[in-house]
Amino acid sequence: MKNQFTEALFKDALKLGAPDHIANSSFVVMKFNANSISSKRNWETIVSLLKNRQADNRTPIIVHSALKGISKYLNEIIYNPTSTDSKEILKKIKEEHYSLAASLQLNGEEILNESYAELEQLVSSVYLIREVNTQVHIKMIALGEIMATKIGAAYLESQGVSVRWTDARDLLTSVNSKNPKKKNNDLFSTCDFSPDVALQSRLIEENKIILTQGLIAKNKNNETVLLGKNNTDLTASYLAAKLQACRLEIWNDNPGMFSTDPQIVPSARMLFALHYDEAQELSSTTSNILNPRCISPLRKSNIPLHIRSTAFPELTGTVISSVTSETKPHVKGICIRNGLTLISMDGVDMWHEVGFLAKAFTIFSNHGVSIDLVSTSETNVTVSIDLSQGKMTGRTEKALVSDLKNICSIRLIKNCSAISLVGRKIRTIISQLAPALKVF
Repeated sequence: MKNQFTEALFKDALKLGAPDHIANSSFVVMKFNANSISSKRNWETIVSLLKNRQADNRTPIIVHSALKGISKYLNEIIYNPTSTDSKEILKKIKEEHYSLAASLQLNGEEILNESYAELEQLVSSVYLIREVNTQVHIKMIALGEIMATKIGAAYLESQGVSVRWTDARDLLTSVNSKNPKKKNNDLFSTCDFSPDVALQSRLIEENKIILTQGLIAKNKNNETVLLGKNNTDLTASYLAAKLQACRLEIWNDNPGMFSTDPQIVPSARMLFALHYDEAQELSSTTSNILNPRCISPLRKSNIPLHIRSTAFPELTGTVISSVTSETKPHVKGICIRNGLTLISMDGVDMWHEVGFLAKAFTIFSNHGVSIDLVSTSETNVTVSIDLSQGKMTGRTEKALVSDLKNICSIRLIKNCSAISLVGRKIRTIISQLAPALKVF
């Protein structure tokens, strides 16, 4: 079914400032999450979507995740090597892949023989030494992505779709971290996403659908690196920017972004259109729908982002772009995050002290801890740390607090929640929001 709303909005986006080369690009990048590629029904939907894009003279670039549950299985081995039954988990991983292949009328053993043998060797080494170093960690996660995409490419070929399986490490290269003291750079890499004319020309000449993996890239030494956890959105965003695609489509379980979490508030409204700014804020607090890191590469090239549902492809979804016709103050979303840690820094000496925040934030940076929210007064600075994103381990927390105590008094307040209002010109309607704030 044609999505008339999103197509109209896409055309409006082009009229209001998107460059001509974006409008005329033949590439459309399509990202599918784990649920979207873990059943025969969804793969049939994907085939239909691809043929529709080709009928519109677009060249689809597919990025998809590992099968549902596979990354969780692998992480059980990685993070609990001494207490996990690795052989049993390996058996479950094989069953999941072979079961999907069989449902798609494919020979799973033939398709995955080489990749599964490599994974088996890695898991066997972990089982023997009960330890997982960074490179083994990366290789295991990479194989989870690779095995899923090999099944996907084989199925598309069986359906008469002209597709080329491509290793993401041949498409994306990580750049050096600005903070050399940050640990495990290879697990949370950032890639170059500047427009790549040579890559664009090569893919146009091949004239095939490209299917590749999320999460993985290579560094300048040709070693495999990861882009972080659940970052297939980011892979797709990087590729859309490099190829200067006409749009990025992210196909998830949710048909779009909502005014609040529909599992908490069933009456939540789906948001049909968002500006990049609004989407950045909303995704930062509801990262299960969209990874906030994926917005920046798109914004720099003015590439629209469409969020859709594989299970309900007829729904209009949410379009994120630079287009906004709203000028009046408006609250679009209300978000809540739990499990935050507050770090309160007190000291009368900080009053009018030049450079205190610079000193404090440098300490956070040195320990690789990302600050979320900041509140300041004359004698106090309080910051929040989102543990789901900040990766602050117990050891890091202890070292951080120790260094901060050299410049101020420290107090940790754990298990806090943050409620955020997202919209436009909210400061101008604070008085109207007073009844809501009274609840607190």
